[in-house]
Amino acid sequence: QHQTYVGISAFTMWKELKEQFALPCTVDELIDREKQEQVADLEARDSMPPIAGIAELIQAFAGRELPLAVASSSSRYVVELVLGRSGLADLFSVTISGDEVTRGKPDPEIFRRTADALAIPPQLCLVIEDSPHGIAGANALDMKTVGYQNPNSGTQDLSAADLVVPGFGPAERTQILELL
Repeated sequence: QHQTYVGISAFTMWKELKEQFALPCTVDELIDREKQEQVADLEARDSMPPIAGIAELIQAFAGRELPLAVASSSSRYVVELVLGRSGLADLFSVTISGDEVTRGKPDPEIFRRTADALAIPPQLCLVIEDSPHGIAGANALDMKTVGYQNPNSGTQDLSAADLVVPGFGPAERTQILELL
């Protein structure tokens, strides 16, 4: 079931799970419990090395003077924590979190807000996503999409992306840069 909810808002996920399994807690209590456990796990880590090859890809984007952003369904606190502990925070000029949108993926709201914050038309943006919900949201705005087969997300159908990659090695980085 985890795979079903990758990239979707916590509210939507917990609402559906609460109904499906007749959970006694409120949706807000379930969200709070999940956030507390996630934050405790992340805070216990001294560092969070980036996915292999992603730092090189980000540097390649930066070398082309392309503005970079994060559009994540996670909370603002989690986004900042992960970026800070990965050592990549300074490379992103914009971060939009799930806290800042009213409709989660697959709704394109988070991608529209991110493009607006970058002052770039959505059609000129490239999105790297590990979920079909995220790819659908980006595709709704005619953004270029890269589907990343994230082993932490299970088997996801990323076929709607312009390019699907198993990682960010030299060959994949070249393919991604060619999408630009």
